[in-house]
Amino acid sequence: MKKYILSILLLFVCVSAGYSLTLSEVCDQVRINVNDNPADSSRYRYSDAVLATFANTAQREIVNATWLAEKTTSYALSVNTTYYDLPSDLIAVEKVELKDTSGNIIEIEETSIRKLYSDNVEWKTQTGTPSEYYISQVGAGPSSENLTISYIPIATTLTTGTVTIQYYSTVSSVSVTTDIPFDSKSNLTSYHQAIVYHVSAQIKRIESKLTEFQTYYQLYTNEIVVMRARLGSMVNYSNSVQVAPR
Repeated sequence: MKKYILSILLLFVCVSAGYSLTLSEVCDQVRINVNDNPADSSRYRYSDAVLATFANTAQREIVNATWLAEKTTSYALSVNTTYYDLPSDLIAVEKVELKDTSGNIIEIEETSIRKLYSDNVEWKTQTGTPSEYYISQVGAGPSSENLTISYIPIATTLTTGTVTIQYYSTVSSVSVTTDIPFDSKSNLTSYHQAIVYHVSAQIKRIESKLTEFQTYYQLYTNEIVVMRARLGSMVNYSNSVQVAPR
């Protein structure tokens, strides 16, 4: 029995190591894991639509746990404008840069509303070359559903430029059988198996098969640990500063 379990775990490791999965292939693997793979597809306990819902729930949880997706957006600053909408798929801002009218690149640092009012209670009308940014859930108007960002001091005709925001983003849901998770990004294909593990675990939980749930959830958790360790790591970076051992 132990050899059987070990062989299954080794198979999971090999499967997760290399290739991308479409939504259809995710469903196929989940069905094998939960014994829902009859020859007659009309006898499935879980339809493709149900498994797609589970897969999207898993994808959202994985993205929130790892911040695996990154994007950039750029735009020119508007004169005397305090608030700008952030992208609707934004999770968190990673870096903000300003390219001024002379072509200089300036990194803009994040600040807090408390510090802004502490430094200058009239910060909303302070003008100059932006050096800080502040993120708010309000400010761009009552109809705005997005987070907003303010650049302080506020740009004038002489101090405008182009802002580039690098940010962690959500990913698109998978719905068509040929859709590939994580926005089809090639560097994330080796992590598709985490979705299979998550969905398999949740079905085992629904079916009150708690031992099997724990097995698949542990496999899912292991994938998350690996993803957090690898994503964003600087493999070829070597810090010249050495800390002496204690």
